[in-house]
Amino acid sequence: MKKKVCLLFLLVSGLLLTGCIPDQAEPEDYFPAEKGNHWEYEGTGNEYASFKSEVLYTENDHRIQIQEINPATSVAAVYTITDKAVTRVYFTGEKYDQENLLQKADNDQTIILQTPLRKGTKWTTKKGQREIQSVSETVETPAGTFKNCLKIVIKEAGSTSYEYYCNNVGLVKREFKTPDMQVSSILKNYQVEEDD
Repeated sequence: MKKKVCLLFLLVSGLLLTGCIPDQAEPEDYFPAEKGNHWEYEGTGNEYASFKSEVLYTENDHRIQIQEINPATSVAAVYTITDKAVTRVYFTGEKYDQENLLQKADNDQTIILQTPLRKGTKWTTKKGQREIQSVSETVETPAGTFKNCLKIVIKEAGSTSYEYYCNNVGLVKREFKTPDMQVSSILKNYQVEEDD
């Protein structure tokens, strides 16, 4: 009987230590890619922290274009989505129209999310390093409380950022910190269609 209790204790402890992300979770689960999905973020720390983003175009659910608009500018980015990673492959600033950019030649290779989706997973980008710091964050926003979020720490020269992603919702919070300032964007409202 003692052996069974010890075994049960070890199993439960193992589950708690590994977090609440199912083994079959993939990066695409945290980056909803349906055309028309949109998110609105409330910002603090500077006048550009509030922004809206929308999926404008998709190609086979594996290549998507998102437009992000803040009070100062509009940018466009193209992402590839696989079972291993979400990667930003194209980026352009000052993009005010809604031109389809899915066929543009890649000019970026920034991995946003990468497997395995577990605490401690690290990868390098051109500008620095990203790491999954937690898989069980609870994030309170005006759009609701989101549990079991991924917390990604992004270290670049002179700054540290944090991004929080929730399963079937996407980005729910972004923080940017330097020695002189702190800027935060949190989800205000959103509309996400479930994958067909």
